[in-house]
Parts: sequence; structure tokens; C-alpha cells
Amino acid sequence: MPPATGEYRELPSGEQMRIWNELVSDSAERMLSLVEQEFQMKNKLVDQRVQDAEHNRRLDLVNVWFRAAGLVTGVVLGSGGIVGYLWIAKYCVDHGSAGAGAGLLGGGVAALAAVITAVQRRNGQ
Repeated sequence: MPPATGEYRELPSGEQMRIWNELVSDSAERMLSLVEQEFQMKNKLVDQRVQDAEHNRRLDLVNVWFRAAGLVTGVVLGSGGIVGYLWIAKYCVDHGSAGAGAGLLGGGVAALAAVITAVQRRNGQ
């Protein structure tokens, strides 16, 4: 009888196992238990890989939510900052100090642009 093929090709044929069992008692049973243990370990590894993949998908989803929240927060704060600078510049213009208002508006918008650029570089975008 030819040796087993496929997943259990390392098992000897039935005749070889009978001979080994005569030489060393319970050798066939020990070989089968080792093969079963190896099969269980392979199943555990597959299960762990499935769990790891599910965990990575959840982490990716959390990352997307945090990035979206950061984007929304940045847009709200950035536009709020620009509106604030516009409001202060209008106040300066209304009270006869157009030069100071223009400088304040230009400097404020440049500072917001610098913050946005620094955050994008930090995040590797």
C-alpha cells in the first residue's frame, strides 16, 4: 500500500505502521496523536489570522472616523478663525484703522495656513 498523500503525507503506510508498532509499542498511536496536534495548531493559526484581520479592519474604521473628525474639526476651527479675523479687520476698518485691519487679517490667515501645513506634514499627507 502506498503512503498517504495530501495533508497527511508524512504518515507511513499501514504496513509500515504495523511493523513500527511491533518494534515500539504504541508508536502508531503516538504518530497519530502528533499529527492531530499539528492539525489543531494549524487550525488555531488560521483562527488567529482571521481574528487579526477582523481587528485590523476595526482599527482601519476607527482611523477613518478619527481622520474625518479631525478634518471636520479643522474646517470648523479654520473657517471660524478666518471669520474671526474678518470680523476684527472690519472692526478696525469701521474705526478708521484700515492698515491695522489689513495687517491683522493677512497675518492671521498666514498663521492659519502655516498651522494647516504643519499638521498635514506631521500626518504625512
